[in-house]
Amino acid sequence: YLSQGCNGVETAAQKYFGRSASELTLAQAASIAGITQFPSMYDPILNPENNKQKQELVLAKMLELEMINQSEYDAAITEKLEFENINIVDGTSEATQSYFVDRVVDEVIKDLQTDYGVSETVAVNMVFSGGLKIYSTVDRNIQKAVEKVFENPSDYMYYDEDNPVQAAMVIMDPYTGQVKAIAGGLGKKEGDRTLNRAYNTTRQPGSSIKPLTVYGPGFERGAFTPSTVIVDEEYKEGSHIFKNSYKDYKGAMSVRRAVELSVNTVAARALHKVGIENAHKFGKENLRLSLVDRDKATAPLALGGLTNGLSVSEMTAAYCVFANNGYYNSPYTYTKVVDSNGKVILENKPEKSVAMSKKGAQLTLNVLRGVVQRGTGTGAWLSGGIDVAGKTGTTDSNYDRWFMGITPYYVGGCWFGFDIPKSTGMYGGNPALNLWKACMTEAHKGLKSKSFDFSELT
Repeated sequence: YLSQGCNGVETAAQKYFGRSASELTLAQAASIAGITQFPSMYDPILNPENNKQKQELVLAKMLELEMINQSEYDAAITEKLEFENINIVDGTSEATQSYFVDRVVDEVIKDLQTDYGVSETVAVNMVFSGGLKIYSTVDRNIQKAVEKVFENPSDYMYYDEDNPVQAAMVIMDPYTGQVKAIAGGLGKKEGDRTLNRAYNTTRQPGSSIKPLTVYGPGFERGAFTPSTVIVDEEYKEGSHIFKNSYKDYKGAMSVRRAVELSVNTVAARALHKVGIENAHKFGKENLRLSLVDRDKATAPLALGGLTNGLSVSEMTAAYCVFANNGYYNSPYTYTKVVDSNGKVILENKPEKSVAMSKKGAQLTLNVLRGVVQRGTGTGAWLSGGIDVAGKTGTTDSNYDRWFMGITPYYVGGCWFGFDIPKSTGMYGGNPALNLWKACMTEAHKGLKSKSFDFSELT
């Protein structure tokens, strides 16, 4: 492994110098050879000074072993290394490939192993130097819009470069399961196949879990309706008192209003009308959430304080169910892979399953529409007559902020917080919602006005 997603000298030669390994100069070859001991430390793009030191060590050893002479050594030491940083997936000269391309590469490598029966090393070599054609699900315009927002966060929110907060987002077509855009972090992306926070990290969802494990299954099972009245008053389990984001309590209110205001005490009481086992099973089996047995409790299922947390990707896929009349589609980033001979060796077909009834999905969607109309998500409203529904999420001490938003066209999930969890209290409002709106405004440009389908509710 030679860093930046490169496996093998030929791939590294193309990546760093834009030429075949057979065309490398002595200086360039020594630069690549020096990466192997500690790829991240000697990465030519991220740590060029370290790479140069290692290259000189390699050249000195070659001189010592009389593999090169003094004049060759002198010429190589003084040769200036200019790293091209070529995109080894599509051959462009962009500094780095996008988070979307990163994810496609990861999925294809994994699927080549499981479906095509090759080792990881062979799969990697096939992707980077095997002449494969990979057909992705990306919408280039939406991906570019998302990248613009996430690379320039100060244009959309307060951003302190000395104390860099992070964020991630996934946008999906809820009717097919196709992923259209991915952002795995804030700021300029600094390498290929770096940490993708949309897929490879999990965080506490806070109140954004309520539709998935309380209200969705509650409407589905008939445990309550949007107009059912539940009292917002002190709720206690053992020594733990469940509190709301606001002080005191508001008394009797409808489930609809409780969702709009994200009332924790009502969510806890509503959960027990659904049943802990039922709620956990619905989230895990119907919506494919990575819940564990320890999550079978009020705080995890009603307030989103999970054992391991959830990824932005799985949250987004789960919310697609409400837009898709109760059907769950497994998310995917490519449709097919074709080898150098034109043979299709991998093909992704939508995996569709019934997660809940059409009426249950529409009831949940209708209530979530109220969150944007008159609740905690009013800032997410889009112009142009396009309906929006959604749910905010905030965890204890403001460690994590979420906004899960639905339109008749797309579903987008956005998380905001620090890599090492700490309070985001210095950021006013809900930055996840602000990022979501900036991205989705661009994603919906030129689209016709459209309302949600609530035909089952009339």
